[in-house]
Amino acid sequence: MVCTRSLSCLLLVALALSCVSGAAPLIHVSGYEGRDVNVSCPYGEGYESYEKYLCRNDCGNGDDVLIMTTQANKNKYSISDDINKRVLTTTISDLSSVDAGKYWCGVTRTGKDYYPAEVRLDVVPGKQVNSLFHYEEGSPPYVCRRQWSPLTEN
Repeated sequence: MVCTRSLSCLLLVALALSCVSGAAPLIHVSGYEGRDVNVSCPYGEGYESYEKYLCRNDCGNGDDVLIMTTQANKNKYSISDDINKRVLTTTISDLSSVDAGKYWCGVTRTGKDYYPAEVRLDVVPGKQVNSLFHYEEGSPPYVCRRQWSPLTEN
C-alpha cells in the first residue's frame, strides 16, 4: 500500500508504532524435570489491586487459565502477588516435558485483559545430584555425591 496523503500516512505509522510499543516483554525461564520453577512477571503501576493469573498458550478460553491470585494453590501451581514490588510470582511444581511452552501473565480488567509479560518455559531433562552427609566423631566431615538419572529403554 502506498500512502497518497500525508495525514493518512502519519496515522498508519502511528498505529504501527503503537502496536510495537505495546508488545509485552518476553521472559525466558528454565527448570529441571521433577523440580520446581518460579515464574516472576513485573506489571505496571496502578494494577496492584487487580486480580492476576497465569495462563497457557494464547489464553483464548477458560481452560488456558492455570491459576489466579484468588486461589493460593491449584494442582501443581501456586501464586503470590507482591504489590509493593509489583511482581506476580507463580511456582510450577514437579516439572515435566509437557510443561514446556508459552505462558502469559495476565491482569483481569474490564474490557481487554492486560498481559504484562509473555513467558517461555524450557524444561531441561537430565541428571539430578543428591548430596548425602555423614559424620563420625573424631573424623573429618565429608560429602558423598551420587548422580541419579531416570531409567531409559534401549
